[in-house]
Amino acid sequence: MRIPRSRFLSPGYATMLLGCGHAIWGLVVYREPLREIVQERVVRSVGDGIFDTDHDRGPRAAGFWFLLAAPFMALSGYLLESALRSGDARAVRVGGRTVLGIGVVGTTVMPRSGFLAALPAGCWLLRRARELHARDSAPCGTL
Repeated sequence: MRIPRSRFLSPGYATMLLGCGHAIWGLVVYREPLREIVQERVVRSVGDGIFDTDHDRGPRAAGFWFLLAAPFMALSGYLLESALRSGDARAVRVGGRTVLGIGVVGTTVMPRSGFLAALPAGCWLLRRARELHARDSAPCGTL
C-alpha cells in the first residue's frame, strides 16, 4: 500500500522554503550593509568590480549577492514543484542534479555555510525523478 504524500511535503516546496530562509537570514545578518545601501538611495550603491569598483567588495557587495540568490532559489523551487506535479521526470532530474551540484561546490568552497542544506534537497529531487521515470516506464496497469 502506498502512503499518500502531503501536498506540501515535497522537494519543490523545500527548495522554496530554503529561498525564503535565505532571504530572512540575509536581512538579519546583513542589516547594516543593507541600511547603507538604502541610505545611498540604492542606485550605484554597490559596485560590479569591473566598471564601478566603489563598494564592489566587502559587506555591501556580500549582502547584495546573498540576497539576490534568495528569489532565484524560491523560483527554482516553484518550477521544480510544477515539474513534479506535471510528472516531468527529466526536468526534476536536471533540477536535482543542479541543486546537488550547487550544494557540493558550495559546501566544498564554503564548508561553514548553508550550502549543506542543498545536498539532501538535491538527493530528494533525484529520488523523485527516478520514481516519476519508473511510473512512466511501467507497463499499463502494473502500478
